[in-house]
Amino acid sequence: TVHPDSIDLDTSVGGEVTGTVHVGTLTKSFTIMKTLMYVCPVCGNVIIKLVDSGVAPHCCGREMQLLRPEMREEPGVSEKHLPDVSLRDEHSLRVQVGSEPHPMSHEHLIQFILLESEHGLQIRLLGEDNKPTATFYCGYDRPEGIYTWCNRHGLWGTHHLPPTVKHTPSCPM
Repeated sequence: TVHPDSIDLDTSVGGEVTGTVHVGTLTKSFTIMKTLMYVCPVCGNVIIKLVDSGVAPHCCGREMQLLRPEMREEPGVSEKHLPDVSLRDEHSLRVQVGSEPHPMSHEHLIQFILLESEHGLQIRLLGEDNKPTATFYCGYDRPEGIYTWCNRHGLWGTHHLPPTVKHTPSCPM
């Protein structure tokens, strides 16, 4: 296991959340997500910004905070938030939040699961009566990331997707 010396995150006006990892003299750049999501620090509203003109959104008279997903769990944490992604069939993904299902009570629940693909987004809204799972049909659109929103612990994500779907040829649009 390699531990980075530092990780720098940035958001471009075009909307991508990018990062740079520094390990000794090695530097590696990467894209975390193309979709920008924000949360209101007052009321907790979450928005998805589809077009980024470079102006930060506001809610409750305050600037909303850009969400950056947690991409790994701390060892020994009992609550699991990372999406566990498996292949349902050759064009569909099944997502469960956590290796053990995440709690789904009014006080603590996964409110949505989002699939970011090469050509768009799919979102499953969840409530306390739902299980923290979703199935997404990808067709020939290449999945790039899965993100979940916990009303207590924020945004979580993964790019660890089953290879047979991840490498499905893209559909020309």
